[in-house]
Amino acid sequence: LWEIVRRIFLNVLDDWKVMQESLGESWQLSLHRAGTSEAISDKFYRGLFEQVPAMRGLFKRRHESMIRSFARALEFVVSCASDSSKFEIQLDELAVRHCRFDLQAWHFDIFSQVLLKALTELAADDWRAAHQKAWAMLFGSISQVFLEMVETNRSSILSAMVRASSEGVASALAAAPRGHRTTLALSTAAGKKSISPLLWALRDGHIDMLKAMLSDMLAIRADRHDYYY
Repeated sequence: LWEIVRRIFLNVLDDWKVMQESLGESWQLSLHRAGTSEAISDKFYRGLFEQVPAMRGLFKRRHESMIRSFARALEFVVSCASDSSKFEIQLDELAVRHCRFDLQAWHFDIFSQVLLKALTELAADDWRAAHQKAWAMLFGSISQVFLEMVETNRSSILSAMVRASSEGVASALAAAPRGHRTTLALSTAAGKKSISPLLWALRDGHIDMLKAMLSDMLAIRADRHDYYY
């Protein structure tokens, strides 16, 4: 039994090492042909909107802004192939901010297909099966984190936070069990980590949401049995 476990573990490590090498190699090939990461990002968006025109409705920012943001995101995930710790931390935070889009598994299938098509066309004859496998592994990890986060926070206070809805925040707090409303505002689970909605609102300057939380936290309530917050 131990020998079987050992072989499986070593195979996983080998796969991860090959993924790291193939990811970096394929990225450099595509980057060399495209010139800049922004050019790769632009090719991705043009391919995405050509294949699924309805996807334009998910993106509200100017095209140039989207290109820059996605280019930075691509650079980040490639750099994280050699440092999985920062990958997990940053990906969780990014996933929280995408809860409002109600992403589904098929969104990631399309994103993966379009990006791989763009990278394959850029790398041309230098593109190998190992490159394809590496990006498939990467997208599998990313989609899993995003979908778990979206499902966890679909109707929570964090969902209201990403929508900048003070009414949603108030409703989420009102639905919390007695004695847990303040705890919810100070710290709530987001996937594998905890986030403070109060500090989030303070940091991003969401005054209405901050007022909703502070008003709820400072209110003293009572029933026939006790006083509570």
